[in-house]
Parts: sequence; structure tokens; C-alpha cells
Amino acid sequence: MRVHLRAGDELRSGGHVANVIADSFARHFKFLKNMNNARALFPVVLHYDRRLRGLFIRESHTFRMDTFQSDIWHECLSDLHTSRVDTLNSKLADLESFLTRARSSAPSKRNDSSAGTSSQHQRTRCLSCGGTDHRIASCRATPKFLRRDGRLWKTPEGSSICFAFNSFSLCPRRTDCKYAHICSLCGASAHGAQSCTA
Repeated sequence: MRVHLRAGDELRSGGHVANVIADSFARHFKFLKNMNNARALFPVVLHYDRRLRGLFIRESHTFRMDTFQSDIWHECLSDLHTSRVDTLNSKLADLESFLTRARSSAPSKRNDSSAGTSSQHQRTRCLSCGGTDHRIASCRATPKFLRRDGRLWKTPEGSSICFAFNSFSLCPRRTDCKYAHICSLCGASAHGAQSCTA
């Protein structure tokens, strides 16, 4: 653009160079607007547009806004995926921290054995059969309530259950959770699997 600024009257509104630049930007925006999934990919489209504007400012005498730059597009897609992975990792760390706090604040039960009284932590129950010697991933018993759908566990109606609700009787998402807050052992909504008597 700096080269064109020295062109004198050609940059005036309606000047030849100004019209070429305006037409180039108009074609660029029309292309972005008509892309498949432009709304769904809006963060990528916006990032791509910013990158092209920066290149245009630095290299206006050689760079064309109206030419699709596939290498830049793929870099923008990669940046978005990296950003989403970072966001998911951050949310996962938050959830792990929440679950650690929930475990440490959960009351422990005392078991009396015939040999005397000993303090033992309650063992986590399998969300499929209620056993305490394994977890749902390695469960081989017949499920009490859930049904296996490939690698997923679902209710008889086909809904996915909330594992946090069933593992700790609380979910960090509460009412915003997209998974069913029902017991994985009996289907009741009043308790999770760890409190179930079924």
C-alpha cells in the first residue's frame, strides 16, 4: 500500500488504483461469505481474513487479496484446532481439580470387621454392575440398567449418562450438563450409582 500512496491522484476516491484495491477486497469478502460452512468456521475465516490483510499491508505491490491462499487457510485451521485442544486441556485440568476436591471432601465410611474396627475409605462402585473390585471400563458382568452400544454405555432409551454424577453424586456442570443425571444402576434421578441400594 505504501507504494500506491506515492501514486498521487490515482488513490483518490474513484482513482484507478483505489478501484483495483476495492475490487480485490470485494472479491475477497464475497469469497469468504460464500464459503461452505462459513458460519461454523467463522473463527477460522476471521483469522484467515486478518492474516491476508496483514500480508496486503506489508506486500501490497505484489499480494492479491482476491486469490485464495490455501497454505494460509490450512495454517489458520491448524491454529484453531491447537487453540481448541488447549482450551479442552484447560477445562480437563479444571475438572480434575474439581474432582480431587470433591473426593477429599467426601465423607469416608467406617467398616467394622470381626477382627476389630478399622477405618477404610469406601471403594468406588462400578457404574454398570455396582461391584467394587473393578471399574466400568473392565466390567464383564451383566449390566443392571445400562446397555452397551459399541464402546458407549447408554440407558435403555439411548441417552448417555453423566459419569461425574454417578461417580461422585455431583456434576460441575449441574443443570447445564448434556448428559442424563440418573443412576447408572437403577435409573433413579434422586441419587447416583455410589449411593444406590440396587
